[in-house]
Amino acid sequence: MPLPSATVDELVESLKRTSLATVIVEGPEDVAVYRHIESLMRGIRADVLPCGGRTILLDVFKRRSEFQAKSVAFLSDKDMWLFSSVPPEYAEIVWTEGYSIENDLYHDSDIERLMTTEETSEFRSLIDLASRWFAFQLENHRCGRDVNIALHISAIVPQGTLDFSPLVRDKFQYTEPPEATCSDIRKNYTRKLRGHLLLQALVRILSVAGRGSTYGYHNVLELCAKVRNHPGVNRLITELTAKLTQNLPPSKSA
Repeated sequence: MPLPSATVDELVESLKRTSLATVIVEGPEDVAVYRHIESLMRGIRADVLPCGGRTILLDVFKRRSEFQAKSVAFLSDKDMWLFSSVPPEYAEIVWTEGYSIENDLYHDSDIERLMTTEETSEFRSLIDLASRWFAFQLENHRCGRDVNIALHISAIVPQGTLDFSPLVRDKFQYTEPPEATCSDIRKNYTRKLRGHLLLQALVRILSVAGRGSTYGYHNVLELCAKVRNHPGVNRLITELTAKLTQNLPPSKSA
């Protein structure tokens, strides 16, 4: 059973007392990637601190005046703000370029080269369905209706099929969204399709029993981050380093 996340008050008090440069991130799910980023920030001894979600991260950010003398940077997913804009009051946060950190890592990787031609064809069909589902949810969001974006790819497109599940068609009353919305997400799926859904679609292909080499979710994410000199990771390191060095104490002379 996971431990409860720290409260906003607890996080703020911790930041007031810390002597380390600290990067506040949303949650622990992608901690291996964040630790990799932390290890590449040469010259800065930085600690990555998951805070339990974007709402908590933003609430801590709003109280940054209470620890303004400390070296603290914030890293957050854009989520649905990718399709509108980040509110100006949060401009000091380092934001992903795509929907989430998973998108930024996937976009600049060669991970799809792991698939065969036949697997790539099935993957494209999955991405088409996932893009239509996500476009449907995006339109709900834009219209102020209830949104459910957390469904796993297997709940949207059952294993062994290439069609929407009864859950999508009946419970969620799926209707075809505007083609312009579908097309935009489909063409830019590495940036605009929800990152978890994107990786789940790829892992579904790469984890089939009997395949020569199989890969799980965290294997794929780590490969995206580490296999090459990654432009997305480099951008994050550059921006986070700039934020952290604003309040770093001067180094001591030898």
